[in-house]
Amino acid sequence: MHKYGDYKYNDYIRMAKGYLRNYIQHQQAVKTITEEIEDIRRELAGKAGKLTASYSAQAGGGFQELNGTESAADRCIDLRVRIAELYSYRREIVEHLERMDRAVLHMTEEERQMVRLVFYDRKSYRDIAEEIHSSERSCQRCVSRIAEKVAEAMFGELARKEVKFAHG
Repeated sequence: MHKYGDYKYNDYIRMAKGYLRNYIQHQQAVKTITEEIEDIRRELAGKAGKLTASYSAQAGGGFQELNGTESAADRCIDLRVRIAELYSYRREIVEHLERMDRAVLHMTEEERQMVRLVFYDRKSYRDIAEEIHSSERSCQRCVSRIAEKVAEAMFGELARKEVKFAHG
């Protein structure tokens, strides 16, 4: 089952608005995650040549702490797991950003302006209405249409079915 399968129409709209509100933070998160991946890759590259086995003259057996080489090997495993998690998380964010970008790309110029003013610049409906010479209610209706378009672009057929049902 699709991971969004249990949501209702208003949930898709609410999530779409949330993604739009956090668009810039998501872009920054992608940059930060990419930097973290690169830092870990550099750390791994530095450790790669230093992992050589060393054995003590002491007889083995029992439970001892890991020696330096074993600790370094454990750290490398942990770093590789962390990189895999970061790649997955970054891929998920990028997919959402791309879906939002496609949705906004297919909007009218007025709708794109509204996206910028409401979600990126965080202006009030009153301020926007004055700026574009419209009513607050008209701005609110436009934002509702935008959220529907973004929900449909992000969540596909699931949101589309709900939109059709909600509108008769």
